Amino acid sequence: VVPGNESTMAHRAEQRSRVEEVGYAVVPAHSVDGLEYSQLRKLKLAEQSIFVLHFNLTVFSRNAPWLENANKAVPEYHSKTRTHSASRPQPSPAALPWNSLFKQLGFDIMVRMEDLCIFTPTYNRSYVLPRLFESLERQTTGGFEWLIVDDGSTDDTESVVRQFQASEASFPIRYLKQSNGGKQRAHNTGVEACTCELFMCLDSDDRLAVNAVEDIRSIWKDRCDDPSIAGVVALCGPSAEKPTGTWMPESIDTITLWDLYYKKKHCGDTAHIYRTDILKQYPFYVHEDEKFMAETYVYHQIDQHFRLAVLNKVISIIEYLPDGYTKNVRQVTKDNPFGFMALKRLHLEYSDTLYLKYYNTILFLVGHRLSGSKRGIADSPYKGLAYLAYLPAWLLCKTVYR
Repeated sequence: VVPGNESTMAHRAEQRSRVEEVGYAVVPAHSVDGLEYSQLRKLKLAEQSIFVLHFNLTVFSRNAPWLENANKAVPEYHSKTRTHSASRPQPSPAALPWNSLFKQLGFDIMVRMEDLCIFTPTYNRSYVLPRLFESLERQTTGGFEWLIVDDGSTDDTESVVRQFQASEASFPIRYLKQSNGGKQRAHNTGVEACTCELFMCLDSDDRLAVNAVEDIRSIWKDRCDDPSIAGVVALCGPSAEKPTGTWMPESIDTITLWDLYYKKKHCGDTAHIYRTDILKQYPFYVHEDEKFMAETYVYHQIDQHFRLAVLNKVISIIEYLPDGYTKNVRQVTKDNPFGFMALKRLHLEYSDTLYLKYYNTILFLVGHRLSGSKRGIADSPYKGLAYLAYLPAWLLCKTVYR
């Protein structure tokens, strides 16, 4: 049973040859959960002695109707196979690992599992998506999916993505479209839709270094069993050989983003790969009248409970386009003052030096002034610092954020 279409089903020659030996059926990925066990029998694969299932393990939910019926169907099914006994006690399907479950059903399984989701939020960026697509095609290893959330684009983004899906891509491509709500709302949508273990946000104007997926998987295999590790932090740069700022601190295997920037004084952008189940616990807050919240609003909350494995390599090749957030950071702040204020209020809670408390108090008051609020000092957790920060905040609003 092959979730997807002809192009995603058997893109590798060795897989295609095995599939052709036994026959196959193509089933849309979104309908797999709805299959009854009896429908699997009707696919005329049940009389074969060898079965090939090519799928993303996580598309099968434990509540799928056919799984509910699988246990009672197993004895009948095993009576028609040579390798299982109908009298053998059968464990509950819900308690079985996926491989074991399908073997109990009589299948010899060849599985390719996507454990990494490359997520791209996009808005009217169809002209740069082909470059990103090509960088994914050049990866030295597979085992990932590309999840695109279209944030209400009015250009030809959808048709461009459909062309990607129709091509013989070496990885699954999923496309979701929503009404325009900003990058962070798109991020929330992507996290909720993600079924992979790891989640990496890669903007539409970025590309992956050719070894990025391989490097991520290499470091993660040594860290995935450590519950204190939330993911991986790596570097961004204009090329794979040069980061945007400094390299990672030496002799550091794990760290929080807060410590990386505020204690180790790291400069430059970083790439972040997180466990999906952790990200689901920390969705972005976005004010109802705004469309932006800085990524650190989520990342620094995660810092309070987890650390990140350090990958001292450039995995994300970035370019700052004229219409991007980075090139327009001051205007974005002015357009989203409530989000900026909430971010700096959060940073104030985590500030552990007098300098950071004063610095973030200034920016907290800037957010208040930009939002039209006159309660900046009253709402500040450090009233004395707020009085000292009032004049610098006023000057910033009259100059930098005017």
